[in-house]
Amino acid sequence: MGLAAMLFSKITYPFRAARYGGATNLNDFAPDLKEYCHSMKLKAAPSEETTAAFDMYLANRLNSVDKFSDLKVAGTPLTEKFKDHPDILADLNATLGTLTDNTKDAQRSYNKKLKDINTTFENDEPYSPQRFTDSFASRRGTASAAITAQQKKDLERLEEKFQDPAFKAKLTAAGMSEGDITKLKDEMKAKLVESHKKEKEAFDKTTTDTLNKWTTDQQFETARLSWLLNQYKNNQAMREQIDAIVAKKIREQGENELSVQITDKAAIFKDIKPSDIANITTVTGKPLTKTAKGYELEMPNLWLSHAYYQGSLNRMRADMRSLVGAIRAQGYSGIKLSFDHKDPDHAYKIAREAYAACREEGFEPNKIKMVINGEVLKGDELHKKLFGTVPEKEKAAELSAQHFEKMRGDRAKEAAGASDVRIAQKSVAMREELGQGRRQQQARADAARQSERVDVEMTTAPQRA
Repeated sequence: MGLAAMLFSKITYPFRAARYGGATNLNDFAPDLKEYCHSMKLKAAPSEETTAAFDMYLANRLNSVDKFSDLKVAGTPLTEKFKDHPDILADLNATLGTLTDNTKDAQRSYNKKLKDINTTFENDEPYSPQRFTDSFASRRGTASAAITAQQKKDLERLEEKFQDPAFKAKLTAAGMSEGDITKLKDEMKAKLVESHKKEKEAFDKTTTDTLNKWTTDQQFETARLSWLLNQYKNNQAMREQIDAIVAKKIREQGENELSVQITDKAAIFKDIKPSDIANITTVTGKPLTKTAKGYELEMPNLWLSHAYYQGSLNRMRADMRSLVGAIRAQGYSGIKLSFDHKDPDHAYKIAREAYAACREEGFEPNKIKMVINGEVLKGDELHKKLFGTVPEKEKAAELSAQHFEKMRGDRAKEAAGASDVRIAQKSVAMREELGQGRRQQQARADAARQSERVDVEMTTAPQRA
């Protein structure tokens, strides 16, 4: 926008001033999620490896003498040495193969939970990502602890078996000396310890990968739905666009699912992303212009819009949060913002507000990059430039970020509780009618700088498909 256009253009703010009363009252950016709790979902069901993780642990245990085939007694393989002593082999197999009741219970519990989760995904039933993630984390923790306890018991039982006088007598009768018996025990225990480490690492890695992916999914789904609801409830133009997208999706799903979607209002925002919306505006009514690879927010003239930058209604911060929130809601974990202004102090003032907005929307400090009047800044260098002379502003930004992070977590948990209630009230027939959600391609972006505006680009590949 040229200078003349900026000077004489009409700037409107279609929002209630009271909504932004107070210098830091931006709580509407973390709206109540309970009403639309089924609009959130995880990206994918558990992997086959995660589903079978406990069974694979049991299958890979050194639970029989056959699995110690590389051990030798006086140069003879273990199974060959005792082929004429089946009672010794039976004793060792019983010792190695025995599972504790705790391990059996943990296996049943883990497998049942994973079966239930997979069934929910297969039938496209409503669920709470928060509840799924929490319950899986609980089962995984219980299973991991059971494996550790089982492994400890494996070693104790083997030690006890070799200390048993009756068993030692059998080994002596098979031609083993006291030294041979001790050596065999120590080598078997060493093999167990080596195997235990691999077994535990395999289980923990597989299940941790799924847990981390779901935790990330849950965070981005909370960001996506929060942004959509904030726009939907506070911006008439955005509400009309979102309503049109919802109506189109319902028509595409067909008559059989129309009644389900209307009944389950909580699911109407499922699969809708900011990139689906053609004309995005901030909550103060300013347009976010799509560039070739990003978004652009035109800022009002500094001298003619003093209240926008200095007033108590936080319009600038609100617009910044609309901008960076749109990026976060698309599943990006990194962001790059560009600022140009002939007044360096003003450029850095905007940049500080933008940094605070990024932190409030959940971007980690090391994922925020800025280009201020052509200077590329990130990490410690960015912090020094922004807050070196005003450390109190950085502290305020971090406190605000912590506040919003807690608010998002609390409201996600509330939505999980609401989801449980809604699911309990649904009939089986209605749940079976829910259609498969359609995935849509996410936007990728860079941005170019222009005078007196903020450009934004998404710097990290989106975490969600």
